[in-house]
Amino acid sequence: MSRDILKIGCLLAMFYASIFAHAAIIDDLKSKISERASAIAALEKEIAAYQDQIETVGKAAKTLQSTLTGIALQQKKITTDIKLTENKIAATTLAINELSGGIEEKEQKIERNLGALGSVLRSLAHLDDTTLIETVLKDSSFSTLWDSIDTLKQFQGKVRENVLQVRLLKEGLETEKSATEAKRQEL
Repeated sequence: MSRDILKIGCLLAMFYASIFAHAAIIDDLKSKISERASAIAALEKEIAAYQDQIETVGKAAKTLQSTLTGIALQQKKITTDIKLTENKIAATTLAINELSGGIEEKEQKIERNLGALGSVLRSLAHLDDTTLIETVLKDSSFSTLWDSIDTLKQFQGKVRENVLQVRLLKEGLETEKSATEAKRQEL
């Protein structure tokens, strides 16, 4: 019985060690998204400045020079609009990649949790197969027996909790991914 608890503890340790492996990739994507957001804000500010200049030139006397200046400013505004759209598309693509990585990570966690839960259920089934008398005679004292049973029950509850939590996270990430892809289609 203590070997089963040791096996379960090892499974839990492997599960939590793998969680941190994908954190670096997610952090890198987040920094790239942040850089794109800064570039988008700068381009939007530049567009607003061009729009103000276009309006100012439009109000000025209609001379050939002001018309040429207006056309040049409109060209710059359109060019900047194109850059803005390209940056928004790139930022959305990065967000989709980040979400895809998160979904993949959550799917792996679910698989590991299901494996751990299966191991726990097998251990509990093994315990259920032994009679009460065998279990009592196998353990050196009743307190050891109760501690072992309590530890297994607590671990089983935690594994169920983790599986439910990861499934909820996966559903949330899939919803976010769908929304981000819809945003990408709008661009």
